[in-house]
Amino acid sequence: MPVTWEKSDLRTWLNSEFLNTAFTSKERMAIRNVIRDNSDDFKNGTTVGANTIDKVILLNGAEWKRYFETGKPSRVMPTAYALKQGVYANETGTVAWWFRSPGTQETSPAYLNSWGDLGSRNHQVNETIIGVRPVMWVDKAVLKKQLK
Repeated sequence: MPVTWEKSDLRTWLNSEFLNTAFTSKERMAIRNVIRDNSDDFKNGTTVGANTIDKVILLNGAEWKRYFETGKPSRVMPTAYALKQGVYANETGTVAWWFRSPGTQETSPAYLNSWGDLGSRNHQVNETIIGVRPVMWVDKAVLKKQLK
């Protein structure tokens, strides 16, 4: 069955359990709901799904290209929690992380490999070796006011 960001378990988890566990109620008030473009920005021709309104997301390919300039490292170190969940760290200690963009197969989203390059293998969405890198937009004025 095709997996899209719109219907993914990861989206549900990030915007419920993760959001409610990782942030206080005051912090959550500063995290903005934003309409997310879930188009096929890598042009793989796979099922896309509708745009969504989310507080917590994974980057899509276009956002990755925008926020990580060419030549700047996109490699990340895992948290202890990620390692405990089974994420794979390469010999330099960095990990791969999922995009919300569709991959080359209906059951495989795009991802960045542990070397900071666009992944070329098809990993299934239930594989724990790929990490999760949550992203959110925060209203600084609300956050500053809430944390006083």
